[in-house]
Formats: sequence, structure tokens, C-alpha cells
Amino acid sequence: MTGRERLLAAFHGESPDFVPFAPNIYYWFYNRLARGELPEEIAWAEHPFDVLRHLGAEILARWDTQYATRELFPEGVYSEEFGGESRFGRPMVTAFNIYPPHTSVRRRTLRTPYGVLTNTWVLSEQAGADFESEPWWKEWSDYEAVRFLLENREWRFDAEEFRGWVRRVSDDGLVMASVTFSPLKAFHWLAGAANASLFLVDHPREMRELARIHERKALALIEEIV
Repeated sequence: MTGRERLLAAFHGESPDFVPFAPNIYYWFYNRLARGELPEEIAWAEHPFDVLRHLGAEILARWDTQYATRELFPEGVYSEEFGGESRFGRPMVTAFNIYPPHTSVRRRTLRTPYGVLTNTWVLSEQAGADFESEPWWKEWSDYEAVRFLLENREWRFDAEEFRGWVRRVSDDGLVMASVTFSPLKAFHWLAGAANASLFLVDHPREMRELARIHERKALALIEEIV
């Protein structure tokens, strides 16, 4: 069996020739790569796929292929910038962002008719990972601006980029398409876990409306991908 056939058999509840082995080394690889600390036997590697093939593992591609799904804001005024400082002299790739060399902060701004929303991610050199330090939605009073964000946010699927990853993985595994996230996870990213929970309890009707807006956009993306 090829890696692709092996993973598909497991997903379908069938019996592959042996148990698939598809470790998620994305975070580990880019952390070590940026630090110049890859083990000697894989010091030549430039991508997690190189290491997985070296190990004889299957490839279950998820993190690179997420960039084939583009988040757009056709309405309002959207901007983003990178700043801060880091010692990493090459791009630092995390599960959520790609930081240019020597930067550690990603700031995004959306100017809406109802106010300005800002979102910030910070890269931790010690952890080699980044964290959302400032969610878009900080106070309930930003509800109208957040509703504008959800109503006007679009996702577009770059099929050619996705096919490029399919060709790169070939028969060694499977490529996963990013279909954004559930409404509950959308609230988590918008407001942070604590505020999202409080907003759901205190304003169930309004939050249900926001969930339906996000659901409609997510289903439209899935239809486009299919």
C-alpha cells in the first residue's frame, strides 16, 4: 500500500497492511529549524515532509495547506503589520502565522462603520510558538463592529495552490483542506475563551445570530471547495 492508500483505509474503517504512522512534527520542525538545532541526520531538511519521508512515515498534510483558504475583508478597511523583535534570522513558521525574520508581533486592524477592531499575535522565542494576546472582540459594546466583521469576512479557496500541495505529497499521504472552524471556535478566536463564554450566557439571542452568520459563510466555503 502507498501512504495515501494506508491512511484512506484507516479512515474508512478498513484494514491497512500496517498501522499508519503520521506524526505531527510541524511545530517541532520549524522551532528547531529557526534555532539551527535540527539533529545532524536531518540537518539538510527544509520542510516537515522531508523528515517524514526520511522516517518512512505517512504524510497527513494540514498546516501548510491552510494557506490555500484565504481570509478576506472586502468591506471596511483592513490592514496588518509585523513588528517587535526576535533573534530568528529566517521566517518563523507557527501553526497560525508566518513571521518575517527578526519580528515577533503580528497586528491586524479592521476599520468598520461601528468602530475600529484590532487583533494581535505575539511570538514567544522561548516557546517557539505564538499566542493571541489581543482578540478582536474585547467588550460587548463592540458587538455591532464584530457583526460587521462576520457579515463581511469572506473565505476564498485557491484551488491551484491546494493542488500544488497535493502534487507535493503525491502518494505518500493525504492533503487536508481548511474549511475554517466551527461557530464556537470562531467565538473563541474573536473574543477569547473567557469573554466568549460570558457573551454566550449573557446574550444568547445575539450570539446565535452571529453563529448563523459564520455558519453560512463556512458552508459557502465548503461548497466552493467541493
